[in-house]
Amino acid sequence: MRRDWRLGVERAIEWMTDQLPRPQHLSDHARAANLSPYHFHRVFQQVTGTTPGRFLAALRMHEAERLLIRSGLPVTDIAVETGYASLGTFTTQFTRLAGLSPGRLRSLVDSRGDDRVADVAGRWAPKRADGPVGIVDGGVGVTFACLAGNADKRVVGTGVQRIRFGTVPCGEYRVQAVCLPPATSLADSIDRSRLTGWTVAAPRTTTRIPGCHTAADIPLSMRAQRPTDPPLVLALPVLAAS
Repeated sequence: MRRDWRLGVERAIEWMTDQLPRPQHLSDHARAANLSPYHFHRVFQQVTGTTPGRFLAALRMHEAERLLIRSGLPVTDIAVETGYASLGTFTTQFTRLAGLSPGRLRSLVDSRGDDRVADVAGRWAPKRADGPVGIVDGGVGVTFACLAGNADKRVVGTGVQRIRFGTVPCGEYRVQAVCLPPATSLADSIDRSRLTGWTVAAPRTTTRIPGCHTAADIPLSMRAQRPTDPPLVLALPVLAAS
């Protein structure tokens, strides 16, 4: 990958972030990267592993999560602040990406936001222990992972070097994972601007995995977050705590 292409993508991501509440188009992003729209779309996917539109949606949802737990703004105002003219569209998109509704996230963080992720992981256990096991490589701390299948079906697991999942029906799954320092609070696990020393699953090697209800091992290759990684919007520690 050419260095100037990667730097162009980083400039486009900075532009997306700075202009979050405003309407954005592919041509705007391509201009920030100093590339043609067609070329930019292809290069952006190569660098980030996703499309510009999906990356922008993740940026907006991540900021919405932060505002939900750090501000007293009504959900309607948060939708506007993150670029959504329709509250219904915002709520649907947020629930799909975060794993729970805006109101439910705010309520859980209000009541349990000071809980440490290590305590959440210690209390969490799958209803059945016959599912696959995630093997963490490269993470130092408490890892929360999710196997996501079709129709937004999700199975969440947590642990340190080995991740326990519950029963997972046979099929194809995508994996998302985050490794956090044990003393991290639930609130800070969402507002990641306050975090240091956290890692994410490397998307190139763990995007899709086969799942079944045997005790198959699932490799989770972890590495430090990069500016070109989409924000992890799925509220994994909060989902484990709920």
